[in-house]
Amino acid sequence: MDGINFEKIGEVSGAGTSSQLQRYEFMHTNPIKGNNYYRLKQVDFDGYFEYSNIAVVNFENGKMPTQDIQVSIYPNPTEDVLNIEISEFQEGLINFSIYNTLGQIVIREYQINPSELATINVQSIPNGTYLLRIQGVGKAMRFIKK
Repeated sequence: MDGINFEKIGEVSGAGTSSQLQRYEFMHTNPIKGNNYYRLKQVDFDGYFEYSNIAVVNFENGKMPTQDIQVSIYPNPTEDVLNIEISEFQEGLINFSIYNTLGQIVIREYQINPSELATINVQSIPNGTYLLRIQGVGKAMRFIKK
């Protein structure tokens, strides 16, 4: 609840060693009202573990933020611009950040008007894989800059 002290709220078994993309999901069914802080603990077969960066999700009235939001990003992979389309969202501007694979922010708190197509210039970031994280709605999408 405070971003410092954490308690286990669930566990998802991994697929083991794989060269293919794996997707994992977990739903926190009892969040507190306001900010909830999360981190993942990945444990290897030999017991070695690592923690992810901390993510924060704000739950209004203790409920999950709008889940009906549809996000499209294209082209993916991209060389210079990333187009972002958001539908089913009626609450004003949406903030997002772009992170590299080390969890470092490369573009901080950009704002999108969901009623318009957003075009983000990504020419200045190095080639690689990135995560577009939409603040407050529990959505994140991966894209490749080439």
